[in-house]
Amino acid sequence: MEQATDAEKNMAVSEFLDFKRKNKIRPFVDKLIERHMAMKPIMKHDGVKD
Repeated sequence: MEQATDAEKNMAVSEFLDFKRKNKIRPFVDKLIERHMAMKPIMKHDGVKD
């Protein structure tokens, strides 16, 4: 059972649902980005040209 904070209780229902949805989507997006970065070869650009 999740505990709702006072701030969450004071939100409108639609805002609350959006807030929860963002909290679920964020880790998912982070995971996709990590996977994408892991597949690409890491290229470091430090701005110095030889």
